[in-house]
Amino acid sequence: MSRFAVIITAAAVALAASGCKEPSEAEKQDKKRDEMRETKRDNAIKYYKVIAEKYPDDPRAKEALERAKALEASKPKK
Repeated sequence: MSRFAVIITAAAVALAASGCKEPSEAEKQDKKRDEMRETKRDNAIKYYKVIAEKYPDDPRAKEALERAKALEASKPKK
C-alpha cells in the first residue's frame, strides 16, 4: 500500500474514532502536504507531456512520456 494511502486511511480512522470534532493541526498539515504532493505530481505529468509534444523528435521525448505514464499510474484512486 502506498504511503499516501496509509496516511489517508489513518486519518480517516482517526477522524471516525474521534467523532465529528475539528481536525487537529497535525491532521490539517498532513492533508495540506498530501494536496501539495498531488499538485506537484499533476504539474510534473503536464510538463512531461508538453516536452514530449513540443520536441517529438528528441530522444528524450519517449522518456518524458514514460515518466508521465508512471506518475499517472502512481496517483491515488479517488
